[in-house]
Amino acid sequence: MKKIVLLTGLVFLFFSGFSQNIPPFNQGKVTEAGDLWRWTQEQSASNKQAFKGLLSNATFNPSELHLDSILIIEELAMYFEYNAQGWITTELESAYDFSTQTYMPDYRQVYTYTSEGWPESSTSEMYDAGTWIPDYRYEATYNASGFLVTETNYFYDAGNLSFIPAYQSVYYLNTNNFIDSIYNYSWDPSQEDWDIVSRSIQINNSMGDPTQIDYSYYDQTNMIWIEYTKEQYQYQYDNQDRLIEEIYQEWDFGTSDWIYTYKNEYGYQFDDVLASTIESYWDEVSGTWQIGYLLSNEFDSLTNLSASTYSYYDELTGGILNDERYEASHHFDFLAADYASPAWMQDEFYHVNIIDELNFYFWEDSNWELYQTAEFYYTPIQSIHSTEMPGVQVYPNPVTNGRLFLQFEESPTGMAVFQLWDASGKQVLTQNVQGNTEISLEQLPSGIYLYQVNTNDQRLNQGRFIIP
Repeated sequence: MKKIVLLTGLVFLFFSGFSQNIPPFNQGKVTEAGDLWRWTQEQSASNKQAFKGLLSNATFNPSELHLDSILIIEELAMYFEYNAQGWITTELESAYDFSTQTYMPDYRQVYTYTSEGWPESSTSEMYDAGTWIPDYRYEATYNASGFLVTETNYFYDAGNLSFIPAYQSVYYLNTNNFIDSIYNYSWDPSQEDWDIVSRSIQINNSMGDPTQIDYSYYDQTNMIWIEYTKEQYQYQYDNQDRLIEEIYQEWDFGTSDWIYTYKNEYGYQFDDVLASTIESYWDEVSGTWQIGYLLSNEFDSLTNLSASTYSYYDELTGGILNDERYEASHHFDFLAADYASPAWMQDEFYHVNIIDELNFYFWEDSNWELYQTAEFYYTPIQSIHSTEMPGVQVYPNPVTNGRLFLQFEESPTGMAVFQLWDASGKQVLTQNVQGNTEISLEQLPSGIYLYQVNTNDQRLNQGRFIIP
């Protein structure tokens, strides 16, 4: 199954949920956690230089490579701590106080993991009068293959100073680890036991996508299941098993028939990268699909997602109107894969290099109006970049006629090594080079490839190119 990721506004920034069968965080190189408090009480949103200076003046182990914090100007600041494996252990949010012009602690989540790195628990806490107050807790268990089998949610009882079970979901999987059914329970405090509440039973296709889901609730009085709704999905895939169309239908119990609801159409670029989405809804009057909204992604030459534009269909004019847009800038000297960061920054097909800044826009009066900026800070940028290293150009991108060229700004002293990996992380080529070199790639299939050029344990260049 090809997973689709829609990066939309602040959902992109603040998504911190658990995704089934997706390792939550990159294996980073972190030896000790940073201090989340080092400027929470002090820094003004308008004082960007002081903010950046405080980060750069901190003392860090050179092996620490991670996203440290995100500043959303005059709104929110986010800070991250990691364990030795590079998995996030704490995510703290500080809200901007306009009266004091400072970011004040507001909310944080603390994570734990299984020995395999799967999210085991997430505890939410709210900041009140100088104290962190527990609020909510989530726990998960997995089968031997790392697929989710239970989710349990708790609420905090301030009177008893303990977490009380609230509800639980149990996943039953088939031999392919596809979901067959989900049973949901609520906690009965009087019996101190789980009461069954509802279930969903689904049928999957060979790709693992559900083709039908039937929902029922449990009648405790008569001890029977009562079906209350069901859904049906139709899919189309291309010859690379990429999802290009899905149609959603709901069952009408009155007419005993399936009713069209919506349709999504997907376009791709650079192999598995989502380039466009068209969502349409079913117009029962005309009996046709009507476009609802469109998403269009733009990419730079290294396949970083540089912009996303959301637009919608205007029924009055019959045209497509702009709605929202975000633009991303990147540090081209550093690969995202080298840095520990939250789960939403781990999709390298969207961001090959680390993100420097995100700008969000609304369409207003025939122009894009900036309404929000998010700045990204990493530790420690200075320790892995030296302007004294000789560089090397790697071109063309995309590759032409199966030939790639390396052109050194200065002749390297000794031998340099060109290394190449495919999109799955498999190393496909290692070649010693000395001076300007032509490299034959005719034997490699079409796709996206990552490369590094190193000499004397120094990295001269790194990036990504496409073989069409």
